[in-house]
Amino acid sequence: YLNGKPQDFYTANIHFGDAASLKPEVFQYQYWYGYTLMKLAKYNKAIIPMRAALKLDQESFNANFYLGFLLKQTNKCAEATPYLQKAIELKDDYSYTYIYLGECLLSLERFDEAEKVSKAGLEHFPENGYLLNQAARSLLFTKHYKESLEYFHKYISKNPGNPNAYYYMG
Repeated sequence: YLNGKPQDFYTANIHFGDAASLKPEVFQYQYWYGYTLMKLAKYNKAIIPMRAALKLDQESFNANFYLGFLLKQTNKCAEATPYLQKAIELKDDYSYTYIYLGECLLSLERFDEAEKVSKAGLEHFPENGYLLNQAARSLLFTKHYKESLEYFHKYISKNPGNPNAYYYMG
């Protein structure tokens, strides 16, 4: 069902929804039902089966990551943060986990933590523009201007057409 076509996600969502309601104790049904809802941009609805999946397997990277993502997308960053942190503990080589956790921490004005997360992500992904930008903004908000400028310069060298970087540098 899941080869990327929207109609396939609708069909899969119906089948996984039926399976999840018939056998709520099966992790895969809950997870895939939540995942297909997410792919259909039904974020609030997707949170419910993703939470159910996580209750069944608290060590699932995917369930932690996607629940954190869904909560972030629904403006619940304070709630998303522990799931994204757990996802990094489980698998530290996925750039989007650092990016989404950093975004949440910035939105919560936890700038020191956002800086640490961005820099940790940059250890794995030194060329990642999103992480360079996050590190620069985190440092700016904590008044580490010189180091912030260094990260903005690295970011601009990778993304010269992004006016936001120039805005913060001003």
